[in-house]
Amino acid sequence: MMKPEISIGLTFYNNADTIRDALRSIFAQSFKNWELIVIDDNSVDKSFEIVQSVKDPRVRVYREDRRKGFVNALNQMTSMARGEYYARMDADDMMHPERLSKQIEYLKINPDMDVVDTAMYSMDQYCRVKGIRGIDPLSIKPENALKAGLLHHATTMGRTEWFRKNPYNPAYIRAEDCELWCRTYQTSRFDRLKEPLYFVREGRVNINNYLLSCKTVRKIIKTYGPLRIGKFRTAQLMAGSFFKCFAYRVSSSVNSHEFLVDLRNRKLSNKEKAHADNIIKQILSVPIP
Repeated sequence: MMKPEISIGLTFYNNADTIRDALRSIFAQSFKNWELIVIDDNSVDKSFEIVQSVKDPRVRVYREDRRKGFVNALNQMTSMARGEYYARMDADDMMHPERLSKQIEYLKINPDMDVVDTAMYSMDQYCRVKGIRGIDPLSIKPENALKAGLLHHATTMGRTEWFRKNPYNPAYIRAEDCELWCRTYQTSRFDRLKEPLYFVREGRVNINNYLLSCKTVRKIIKTYGPLRIGKFRTAQLMAGSFFKCFAYRVSSSVNSHEFLVDLRNRKLSNKEKAHADNIIKQILSVPIP
């Protein structure tokens, strides 16, 4: 089999409800010279059976005999990748059919660029598009790295060798990407394609997971903040994180925290929404071999 140009890394745990849509979006890609590395983190639903049933030589499926965690799988997939380029994806999302082709084209035209992400559509649990974000140019500043994480993690594609040289740190669970960008942005080159080439599924927020993410982000701010932005601004970011957690706790108690999530997105015009809905319809019509 031809050596793949792009390795796609997909790990999951109990995603039986969404994994088929993720797979369809991969098989819908206009760019075909890829391999898919799938790691099941010991799911207890039907996720593994669904992925294992795929009949395509480009798909490599592995199952852990016990739960090892998301970060372990991320590092494992980059070590296994055979492609020169490596693309991330989450098991409850979908790729735009042109995602791989446009990102690899950009990286080939810009050989000094390490990682590029994209803008993305937000959709609900039923694949209904709700908004868009990431359409502004990427602003690589220390404060942005600390409080926003710089890149949309699931949309990233970069050179495989870069990911191998810069592994994820398991000490920063649920914000491992934010720590990676904070650790590397001064010696790496990042950019963004402002076209939405990804559909991120955003349903009801798991408040406990969100609070754990915030706790890890505060750890990142404490680690990198004083040297990057000074002690005073670091303290301000820490206070802002605690306030955000308080706001989510309150909104969760009255079942309105989805409203806070929606604030991250720009609303779509009727024309933009129709276009996005048509792309989703196209993806969902693609058969899984």
